[in-house]
Amino acid sequence: MDNLMRNLSCEIKDLKYSLGNAVEMTMNVINYPQLFNFTDVKSACCGNGTLNAQAFCTPKAKLCPKRHKYLFWDLFHPTQAASKLAAFTLYGGGPQFVTPINFAQLAQA
Repeated sequence: MDNLMRNLSCEIKDLKYSLGNAVEMTMNVINYPQLFNFTDVKSACCGNGTLNAQAFCTPKAKLCPKRHKYLFWDLFHPTQAASKLAAFTLYGGGPQFVTPINFAQLAQA
């Protein structure tokens, strides 16, 4: 995607864009959970089975007591806290997370 967008921006003179790196953002939280106030970056907050991630979040699923401390809501989705962190990172983060410019810079471009 990065190469495609670079090539496209060469063809379209005034094209401005930002690409977020969700894998890098997620790995940063997994590697340094305490920096982001997470206590569990392995288990899902809502689900069943191993790590609460083997079954969907249903009314009968196990629910964690402090969802803001979890990275994952269920086997597919981030928690609200993780989504908020991602939004802030995309808006003001550095080039390891969003390139070639972040969303704040894109809004000013």
